[in-house]
Amino acid sequence: MKLTVLVVIFVTLLAMPAFAGYQVTSIVDELADSYSYTWSVTNYEPGTNGFEGFYVLVNNETNVINWTVPPPRQPAPGAYWSFGYVYSQINAQGQMLISEPPEGKKWLSFWGETWNSCYLPGSTAIFQIVTDKSTVPGQVDCTLAAYASYGNYPLAHYAITGPTTPVPEPSSLLALAGGIIPLGLVYYRRKH
Repeated sequence: MKLTVLVVIFVTLLAMPAFAGYQVTSIVDELADSYSYTWSVTNYEPGTNGFEGFYVLVNNETNVINWTVPPPRQPAPGAYWSFGYVYSQINAQGQMLISEPPEGKKWLSFWGETWNSCYLPGSTAIFQIVTDKSTVPGQVDCTLAAYASYGNYPLAHYAITGPTTPVPEPSSLLALAGGIIPLGLVYYRRKH
């Protein structure tokens, strides 16, 4: 009897994730004239009623040309996920969910409307955006907002792959090269 209980406990511990929180995976596909970013968010956070918000910090130059939101966890009237840009967000109780981004940045916001949209512990939601090539893939910050109770949204912060660092315009590179090359030649002539 004791051996059976120990085996069941051991197998249960092996099946549980080694951490609490969220696992966010990023997949980037380069297309002919755009990048596609897919984020898979798995909820391992105990003690919440699921996560309800997913925010990605990007450069102001990021041009989203398409997006996909997950379906609500449980279909119900008024349950859906929305997408948009925010510069800060305060909930109905006055709690600051997302603070103002640093200069030159904005938040991409995915928000689940009503409790039926929340993804419970053990579930996965998939978010996707497509951007033009004015930005390139790199490390960006993301924030997840959990729904613990009415007006109580614990936040979790992660680094993920997303759109960042604007690509310099070709004319800017030519102007830069046009200024550096003559300086290099002047230096070369003075030295010899």
